[in-house]
Amino acid sequence: MRTTIESAFLRVSVESFGAEMMSVEDKRTGREYLWHGDAEWWKRRSPVLFPCVGSLWNKVTRIKGKEYSMGQHGFARDMEFERVAYSDNRLVYSLKSNKESLAHYPCCFELQIGYTLQENTLSVDYLVCNQGEEEMPFQIGAHPAFVMPEWDEDHNVLGYARLKGTAPFVVSRVGEKGCISRSVGSLDAQEIAITRQTFDSDAIVFESPAPEEVVLTDFANNPLLRLSANCPSLGIWSPGKGRYSPFVCIEPWWGRADWENYEGEFCDRDYVNILRPGESKRFCWKLEIMG
Repeated sequence: MRTTIESAFLRVSVESFGAEMMSVEDKRTGREYLWHGDAEWWKRRSPVLFPCVGSLWNKVTRIKGKEYSMGQHGFARDMEFERVAYSDNRLVYSLKSNKESLAHYPCCFELQIGYTLQENTLSVDYLVCNQGEEEMPFQIGAHPAFVMPEWDEDHNVLGYARLKGTAPFVVSRVGEKGCISRSVGSLDAQEIAITRQTFDSDAIVFESPAPEEVVLTDFANNPLLRLSANCPSLGIWSPGKGRYSPFVCIEPWWGRADWENYEGEFCDRDYVNILRPGESKRFCWKLEIMG
């Protein structure tokens, strides 16, 4: 079931399946900012990543010595959430552990995802609660895809990603089996030009500390939107492969994929979060529409 919230400037729609955003529309101009999910490029729009971010080595992880299988980015994006709060500008969904989730991740949890609109800004917050009797390791993140206006394969540059933070940034690349290559590099710049080659090696992965915010611009460098988050890792991705994609993802992560050949415990993955029994923790990112 889809639900819509509004402010004076924006209209946002969210689907209960995956608690996934389906639309971010500027009411003043009618412009749509969120990718529409054309499967030719990428069928999703803004999935939540939980209880893992990125790929597990061989799609397997270990929790207290026992192996569990889990696909890329976890399972929450493919589960039905319950709507638990709704007003004109605020919407909250909840997912609780069940027989299906426990087969892949042996932790009792509740995950709440909230969407709040205020003028031209959308705040997305995640509340993760440990409802079990043992410590709960997890990762969480976002994967919103934003439409690039005036998409034209003949442009030399499709747009730019302006980075706020202290350069040089520590940057990793996705390697074998969707995991992180051990060859870590750096980026001594505050701006990335989005060209045909930018994502030939998959996502650009920023290691801690990640940029505080990313401003996405069009090909003429006019600002479209600003995404900000206090997160330890962040990815920027588009399915390039020598072509221009009509969208770019900016992904705040409280977690990250395994290193190549990682065979350790889930709780020892980079940027993992640990909750004690009965404990909860909140995470937040914001999207400001600028153009």
